[in-house]
Amino acid sequence: MSDSLTILPPPSPASPEKPFQSYREEMLEVRFKAKSKFEKELTFEFTHDRGFLHQYYKLRAKELNDVFGLDGYPDQETESDREAQILIVRMGNFCVGGMALHIKTAKKNKPLPMEKHGFLIEHHFPELGYKQQNYAQLSRMAILPEFRRGDVAYHITKRIYKKSIASNIKQIFCVSTLKHDRFYRYECSVLGLQNTKVHEDIALPHYDAEWGTKMYLLSIPIERPETKKLEKATLYQTH
Repeated sequence: MSDSLTILPPPSPASPEKPFQSYREEMLEVRFKAKSKFEKELTFEFTHDRGFLHQYYKLRAKELNDVFGLDGYPDQETESDREAQILIVRMGNFCVGGMALHIKTAKKNKPLPMEKHGFLIEHHFPELGYKQQNYAQLSRMAILPEFRRGDVAYHITKRIYKKSIASNIKQIFCVSTLKHDRFYRYECSVLGLQNTKVHEDIALPHYDAEWGTKMYLLSIPIERPETKKLEKATLYQTH
């Protein structure tokens, strides 16, 4: 991401006198810190903070337009964002990554973003419907290139898992390229979620057309901590 596209936050309410240029200088310093340094200083959190969300939407649009060769992915809040739980990764006041979690329950049964043009998850996973189980969709992971090394994606996945357990979600789905789905499956396996599956047999024609490439559905059954090969101390540690 070029310097001309650096995302800057508005002045902090706690220190309105802080000059705008100082934020710019601080951001440039943040972006070139050593890997071991910035990994220790990252905060992972679900948030409704408008400033952090604004940064995430800008970052997401830039990364998705670049990766998929798009020219018009929105850089602001969408309708589905307003229904989602947004996890951001930040260093201080600067968002360096994030991901959206869309939850569907018996009481909150608005279609997930992937459920359109006649495609419904329950058509392929009927047990979710007749058992009235909560399920969710992961979407739009975006991380600044210089923060993609190390364990950033792993810690995003871990916090999504913790949120899923707290929300009694039985299964998570996402749609992406085969390469990215395999990456998500690997990150889940590191957490001990061994039943993650890429469904190459389920067609997603509307996604293929929208993104200009073949897309695949990934399912992630959410197992309780006591049923997985995962130490609780590791799962619930902070970072």
